[in-house]
Amino acid sequence: MSTTALLVDVAVTPWWTLFVIGDLDLATCPDLDVRIDRTVAQHPGDGLILDLSEVTFMDCVGLHPIMRARNLLTDHLCLRGVHGAAQRLIELAGVEASLHILADGESPAHR
Repeated sequence: MSTTALLVDVAVTPWWTLFVIGDLDLATCPDLDVRIDRTVAQHPGDGLILDLSEVTFMDCVGLHPIMRARNLLTDHLCLRGVHGAAQRLIELAGVEASLHILADGESPAHR
């Protein structure tokens, strides 16, 4: 497990994307929380996509920023690239029905 995650935001107006790269765990979740808060504050009313396609490890703590973002943004949050550990954890926690998970090639406009 690494101690840092690289997060890069890219405009997809009116949807913004945060690419989460590396481990999503106790050491890195605070960084993701800060980036989510900053993006929401800088772009109020816009949607947010959390792209998890490059997440290499995720433990149960990694669900916290995702569910927190969902509570902040409700219908303005989508997840993309959900696979591996992230997918298994979301399914085990039983929260997939409360999250908007985009299929490959799907955009939020299709929702």
